[in-house]
Amino acid sequence: MKNALARSAFSSRSSIAQMWLSGPTIWRKPEAAKAWVERLLSVESTEPIAFRPQNYGDYEIPSLQLKDGLESAGRTGFGLHVRG
Repeated sequence: MKNALARSAFSSRSSIAQMWLSGPTIWRKPEAAKAWVERLLSVESTEPIAFRPQNYGDYEIPSLQLKDGLESAGRTGFGLHVRG
């Protein structure tokens, strides 16, 4: 009986360790975890991202591609989809 319990406990700890090792890398990187916690704590006071409106003229429907002439000079990637 003792051996079965020991094997069960070891197996359980081993699977927890495996989940932790295969889980999100944020938990294995203290600086990333700290930044994530700080972000969550400040979410109520952080200004929302000023995305372009999807259905009000900035994008072609149904392709959802940004209409020609709306891109700002020098902006690429994510920056194209933010107003301003």
